[in-house]
Amino acid sequence: MASKLNIQKKKIVHLGNVGEDSAYRSKQLAKRFSNFDFYGVDLKKITDSSLLHPNIRISETLRNLRDRRLLKPKPKNLEQIQKDFVQGLNRFKDGSLDLVSSDFGVGFYKKERNIGKLKSAIKKEMDIGVSAYIGADTYTRKVINLIYKKLKPNGKVIIYFFNTPRYRENLIFAFENSGFEYRIEPVDISKIQINDSDKVSRYNSFYLLERKNYPEPIYRIIGVKK
Repeated sequence: MASKLNIQKKKIVHLGNVGEDSAYRSKQLAKRFSNFDFYGVDLKKITDSSLLHPNIRISETLRNLRDRRLLKPKPKNLEQIQKDFVQGLNRFKDGSLDLVSSDFGVGFYKKERNIGKLKSAIKKEMDIGVSAYIGADTYTRKVINLIYKKLKPNGKVIIYFFNTPRYRENLIFAFENSGFEYRIEPVDISKIQINDSDKVSRYNSFYLLERKNYPEPIYRIIGVKK
């Protein structure tokens, strides 16, 4: 009989997880699944309370939600890595991860060296209204191939994305040219509730909640390493 000490914990990586609410989703999942090891990868510090997207200020409900989430403590089984996606993933051994997820990060962004560069790029891209960063296609392929390399056999990647042309094309092209078996499915956001009370646990990312205010559909792409 194998000793419990020899059983490795499952490793879950969230890419682009800090967002506007200090990695709330990562924190809540790590708190619930204390027998897993969680890792967040983001250019923002987990303690950074600055906004990246000015339109968040429009909604008082989301603003209040964000203020509450900023106070959530970081569980011991969550390690935050302040790196870009490639650098963060390279912290792990090949074939060591069970799940990699991203909410509206992979497929949209190109490589940036630090949070200052990212904020500057976001402002420029918002000014011209792009559907994904110019240069994100190359970076997306690099990230998806690296995720495949780092996942265990039968490991899974789940990426949420907006159904804008360049964004979707970046992801589909990257998955088609990888070893993943994948599928794309719509996300029903009508049932998502803005609730993070202690009595009713919700794990939805801030951006998934924020998108309830917009008409465009949301999809997720799910890939399995075979």
